[in-house]
This record gives sequence, C-alpha cells and structure tokens, in this order.
Amino acid sequence: MRDLTIDELILALDDLLGKRGPELAKLSSGKSFRTLLSRIRGQLAALPEALRGLPRAELLRALDLNHDRRHRALSHLRQAIELWPDATAAMKRAAALLASDFVVEASETQAPYAVEAQKAEERLLKLPAAEPVLAAVSTPDGSTLVTWVRAFLEAGRTIGTTLSGRADDLATRPDGKQAGALRGTTIGLLSDLRTTVARELEADTDATLPRSLDADIFGYVDELQRLAAARASNASNVTAPAGPTNPVPPVGPNPT
Repeated sequence: MRDLTIDELILALDDLLGKRGPELAKLSSGKSFRTLLSRIRGQLAALPEALRGLPRAELLRALDLNHDRRHRALSHLRQAIELWPDATAAMKRAAALLASDFVVEASETQAPYAVEAQKAEERLLKLPAAEPVLAAVSTPDGSTLVTWVRAFLEAGRTIGTTLSGRADDLATRPDGKQAGALRGTTIGLLSDLRTTVARELEADTDATLPRSLDADIFGYVDELQRLAAARASNASNVTAPAGPTNPVPPVGPNPT
C-alpha cells in the first residue's frame, strides 16, 4: 500500500466499504473498522484535488525519465548519423548541431533536476536559430529533428516548473503536510485491518470464517498496489544499452 496515491486510497476504501462490506462485517471488529475507514475516507476526499494525485516527488521521477529518454534518443540518432557512411551534408550539420548545442554530454542525464531544467531553458533560446538545420533531417516517426529537440527541451522545462511547484507546496501549503499525515494514517489503518484478519483467522478454531477472507477483503487493494508498484519501478529502474560511441548511461535517480 506504500505506493498508493490518495486518490487510489479513496478508490480502495470505496471498494472495501462497498463491494467488500459483507466480508468486512464477518470480523468481530468489522463494525469498528468500518466506522474508522469511513471517517478517514471522508477526510481524504475533502483534500484539494491537487494533493490527491501522484506525489510531486514521484511525478518528478516520471518527468525526469521522460526527459532522459528523449536525451538518449537524440544522442543515439546523432551517433547513427555520425556512423552512417552515406550521411548527407544536411544530416552531418544537424548531428554537429545536436552535439554542440542540445545533447552535449551523455552524463547530463545524471544531473540534478534543477540543472536539467536550467539547461533546457538556456537551449530553448538557441532553438529558433537552429530550426532550419534541424528541420532538414527526418526522424523515424515521420517528423523532424526540430520536433524531437523541442519536445526534449520542453520536457526539461516541465521538470523546472514541477520542481518550483513542489517548493511552493512545501513552503506555503499547510494542507500538504495534512495530506501526508492522512495518507500515512490510512495506510496504517489498512495494515491494522490486515493484521486483525490474520489474528481472527488464527483464533477461528471452529472454521466459521472463510480461509480466503484476507483476499476477499484486500483483493482490490492488492491489485491497486501491484499497479502502483509497477509504476514506481518503471519511473526509477530503467536502463538502456550503451551506444557504440560516447555511450549513453542508463537512467538513474537524480540528486535533489
């Protein structure tokens, strides 16, 4: 449950209190848990929508992954042009411009978020003058290098605006701390419920409770957690093979 957003916890509580309510009622403490879970569900739903989605730290990791993948793609395309024996003069000019102005060093993907954002802002100023050279080279999706470079730089700019928003949240929003506390309380309460299920099953020597009670109650919660864990893993554990020259490193966590 540790990877669930507040919106996902609300979905989990709706399922648990609704569809799975009869299973919850089979516990001797089911009524008490229903009261507590219903109360905290209301508190979660009352939070501002901006605080209920993906936490900014996780969102930044996802945005950074998007930025770094675009950097790698441009670097590999530049390398391909440099290696291609029949590269045209236009292709060579574009590759040289990429290397000098836009994807200068492979190690940039390991830079702090703020540095990536700053470089993107600086390079966006160079883009108008570079457009004629970049527009002369097509990309595999039928577009041109102008589109790819602009998307890469805008991805870096988005990291900056998101990082700034995170700082604003921490500095000026007391409800941000409230959201974190409520999320922790909710996860703790669900963990207590799971422990209670296990204890009541262990004490149920007459086998009046179904042995599948844990899965009956937590099936949807576990599925949400599985999907959320996959999302978190994809955002932080992506690697890529190195290129033949100037190897492009795998994406790793950025220092903040």
